[in-house]
Amino acid sequence: MIVNCGSQDGYGFEREAFGIASPDVDERLRSERVRSFTEAIQKVMRCQHFLDWNPRKPKTPLIQSLFRRVAHGLRDHRDLRFYISVGTWLDPMGVDCFFEHQDRVVTIDLTVRPFKHDLRADFLLSRLDFVLDCHYQLADRMAKKLSRRQKLVA
Repeated sequence: MIVNCGSQDGYGFEREAFGIASPDVDERLRSERVRSFTEAIQKVMRCQHFLDWNPRKPKTPLIQSLFRRVAHGLRDHRDLRFYISVGTWLDPMGVDCFFEHQDRVVTIDLTVRPFKHDLRADFLLSRLDFVLDCHYQLADRMAKKLSRRQKLVA
């Protein structure tokens, strides 16, 4: 997969990955308080329509490629979902997106800095990973982690 490796900022990479600009709903979404990480995950799952995103059918080539590879690594991939969380409650927690499968979640921080040191998500996914096709290896690790992860508790 060929991806433009130009000097794009983080927002540019997010736009390319998710097909959205910085969401208009940013302030409205983040103005509501959340008490826990699990509550933030659940709220993000319910607000994907504000972001014009279908968690079952990612619309951009970058995420479609990642989604297919993670699905390939799961025994039963029918319940696999990919959520974007840019501009939501999870964004300040270092989570730009996440996979959910049968109430299990793995989080991803999308970055243009491949050697980021302040990682709070489960996985760091950089533009370079796509350029070098390393995202396939990361997707395999994501699928394994999804399979072993404990289910979310409401």
